[in-house]
Amino acid sequence: MKDFEQWIPVLRQIAMQAGYLVCDIRKGKLQVGTKSDGSCVTNADLESDQLIRRHLQAAFPSIPIVSEESEVPQVDQTKPVFVVDPLDGTRDYVNGMAGFSINIGIVIDGFPVAGVIYVPLHERLYEATGNHFQAYDTNNGLMTKIACHDPERPARLTVVGSPFHRDILSSMEYNDMPVRYVSHGSALKFGMIAQGEAHMYVRPGTTMVWDTAAGQVMIEARGGEVIDCQTMSRLRYDLRQDCLANASFVAKGAKFTCEELQPSPFVFMTKVGQQV
Repeated sequence: MKDFEQWIPVLRQIAMQAGYLVCDIRKGKLQVGTKSDGSCVTNADLESDQLIRRHLQAAFPSIPIVSEESEVPQVDQTKPVFVVDPLDGTRDYVNGMAGFSINIGIVIDGFPVAGVIYVPLHERLYEATGNHFQAYDTNNGLMTKIACHDPERPARLTVVGSPFHRDILSSMEYNDMPVRYVSHGSALKFGMIAQGEAHMYVRPGTTMVWDTAAGQVMIEARGGEVIDCQTMSRLRYDLRQDCLANASFVAKGAKFTCEELQPSPFVFMTKVGQQV
C-alpha cells in the first residue's frame, strides 16, 4: 500500500485542477446535453475527463483508465486500474448546486485500494489508502487538515442519501434514536461518513463503479463497511464493460451496525429499489 500513498499527491492535484475547471465552465459557457440513456451530460464532464486522462496518462502511462465519459477499455483486473468520475453529480452541477465532486479511485482484484474525492464548492478534499484517511479544507487553495471524529453515541443518527427517500428514511430509528436524513449529491456522502459528520448511507437502485470506488476506500480506511445488498458482503467491482453497475448498498461508519437500524435498510431496499 506504500506505493499508492506516494501516488496520492499526484491524484490530489489532478482532482483539484479538474475541480477548478468545472467551476470555471459553469461560470462561463456551460453546454448541457443528454446521453443515450437519458442522463445529463455537459461540456464540463467531457473537458474534465480529458484533463484527468491527460494527466493520469502522463504520470502513470501503464495504468488503464475506466472513466464514465470515455470508452471502457479491456483491463487486467489483477493489476491497478484507475476508476474516474470526472464530474459526479452532474444534475446538481447543472442546477447550480454545490454537491458535485471529482472522483479518482484505484481498483485491484475487484476492490478499491486508494482514492481521492474533491468537492470544490464545499472546499473539501478527501483522500485514503489502506487504513489511512485524511480530509482537508481547501479554502483559498490551501490544504488544511481536518480532524475526524467518532461519536460514541450521538443524540441522533445522521443518514445521508437521495432526496427521493427522505420521508421513509427519516422515520427510521437506531437503538431508539431518531434519524436525521441529509440529502447530498455525489461522493460527498462517503467523505462525510469517513470524517464522522454522518453515520450511514443507504442507497437503493443502480450506481456505477465510478460513483463509489473512491468513496469506498474512504469508508474502509476508517474501519467502516460498504455492503452489497445482494451478496451481503463487501461491495466488489467487475470492470468488464457490461458489468460496471453496482447493486444496492449500505455504507456505514465503524461504530454502527445495520442490524440496529429499524426497519432494516436491507428490507427497505426490497421496497424501494425499483423506484430509483
